[in-house]
Amino acid sequence: PIIDTYARALFDTGKMDDPRIRPEVAAQALASTYAYLDRLISDRGGVPTPGCCVVSNGTIVMATRQGQNIMLIRNASYSCKDSQGKPISSAHLKAVVLAGGSVSPSSGWETVAERAIVTVDPRLNIEYSKPL
Repeated sequence: PIIDTYARALFDTGKMDDPRIRPEVAAQALASTYAYLDRLISDRGGVPTPGCCVVSNGTIVMATRQGQNIMLIRNASYSCKDSQGKPISSAHLKAVVLAGGSVSPSSGWETVAERAIVTVDPRLNIEYSKPL
């Protein structure tokens, strides 16, 4: 179970219940989780299965992939309509979308590198780690 192993890695660093955990600390816990699971599988002669992993503590979101796609798109301003149907736009309406699995790359989408960890913080800043 990936989530149990990840929770244990956070617990071991004393950050299990920290709502303000620094993204790099949470990313390191996820990297440790994958390294541990890869060792378990390879020590038993197995091959890691492809998949995507997205985790969040409600404040930050992290994702990584192995053998499957994770795509990311940033939206900085949406066009909306007011109650009279007039177009309005707000720079305060921002979003980051992470999509995994069989996503077809299209305009504006970025592919997360194989085994890299992407972290999105509450201000929608995006950080990429080096591949694991």
